[in-house]
Amino acid sequence: SQLSEECTVAGIPVVLFNRTTEKNTASSVTSRNREGGRLLADFLVAGGHKSFGYIAGLESSSTNRGRFGGFRDGLKAAGFDKIEVRTGNYNRTDAEAAARELLSLKKRPQAIFVANDHMAVAVMDVARFEFGLSIPDDLSIVGYDDVGPARWPSYGITSVTQPIIPMVEATVDILMDQIASGEIEPQHK
Repeated sequence: SQLSEECTVAGIPVVLFNRTTEKNTASSVTSRNREGGRLLADFLVAGGHKSFGYIAGLESSSTNRGRFGGFRDGLKAAGFDKIEVRTGNYNRTDAEAAARELLSLKKRPQAIFVANDHMAVAVMDVARFEFGLSIPDDLSIVGYDDVGPARWPSYGITSVTQPIIPMVEATVDILMDQIASGEIEPQHK
């Protein structure tokens, strides 16, 4: 982001958490988003699903690009080229609207990967309470992050768990190294 570049130029250490930038000017710590997306594709294909939807967070974000890229590659490897994509912008209202669009399609997807769990909860609510669908009998929904309501028994969303504590520790380690050395050499973990 522009702010991280400005900080780097000013000699202020910055570590992007759960994000990367194209320009490689700031350090970053992320999970393996592409692998996570691929795992979810493999999981849904193994479950016998034949049609798929994806609800993106912010289409331009590095996490979204990685998660969708892995999902798309996993489905393609299994012989599936078509994915209905909508954008939820990582907020409930937009995720609900995206869900309504997908679930209103003449041939609605049998399985939907939602780019994070907070949106997945909204999608699940729309599916159950507005469309009367049973999950997972009528529709499968998977998410990413394994946080908050996704873990509640009333949702129980299948989700990729991010290793948050090791990610935070890696972020602090990079920051402390840069503060101690006075050098801002971008590191990526």
